[in-house]
Amino acid sequence: KTGALIGVYSPPTAGIPGMSVRGEEVSTLDGSDRRPTLGDGARWGEGGEARATRDGILSIKSPGIIDVLDHVEHNGDVDLKSGDLESGKSLVINGSVRQGMMVRTQEEIRISGDIEKGIVSAGRSIAVTGIVIGSELSSVIADQDIAVKSAQGATLLCGGRLEIEGDSFSTTASASSVVIAGRLVGGTVDAESLVTVGVAGGSSARTVVRVAVPIGDLEGEARRVASYARGHRAAKEMRGHDVISVRGLGIKKPHRNP
Repeated sequence: KTGALIGVYSPPTAGIPGMSVRGEEVSTLDGSDRRPTLGDGARWGEGGEARATRDGILSIKSPGIIDVLDHVEHNGDVDLKSGDLESGKSLVINGSVRQGMMVRTQEEIRISGDIEKGIVSAGRSIAVTGIVIGSELSSVIADQDIAVKSAQGATLLCGGRLEIEGDSFSTTASASSVVIAGRLVGGTVDAESLVTVGVAGGSSARTVVRVAVPIGDLEGEARRVASYARGHRAAKEMRGHDVISVRGLGIKKPHRNP
């Protein structure tokens, strides 16, 4: 909300010399000023307080850029009843993304439920409170960071940090850095700089972890999402036809009554 406290910045302090086990003084360095940069949706106030200047969702982009983004809120699931969601603003979804549905924006996406074999694409970051269940025709793509509770058979691509709070099963992941707090069983995980895993490998599933590997083709995946969206729109423009799946696109095949 406008005026809400985001955080408080504490200025650097002078270093305090320590003492070694031999009783010798250990010198130290003074702290350096690393005040974060605020975007248009936040401002500095008294006492180092950072406050929101508009209603929206909090965005923290590494390294040290904090903003509050304007957003659109969707209450309920993204399903056949609601249709696909596309917006020029950040999206907050109070529900799940159901099978075959698409959510796309150039800003942030926050999902309080699950992603069930859907396509979700963001120009900034994506945060999912629940599970991401994938298929060969679904993916989760973000130019910046992705954070999810757990993943199963999913495709996760991002240009920043990928964080999985729980377990990952048979998932394909590519990011600058990957942190999986739980088990990694099956699938392939590629990272440019760092992979941290609680427990890796299983008794039967083949698990591949690679570091110093370039990030996957984000632009190619984005083009696939755009193609999927065009197919959906074309399908919706056609009436009186049966729906079939052609390479994951919503293409409608003409149907003639006998």
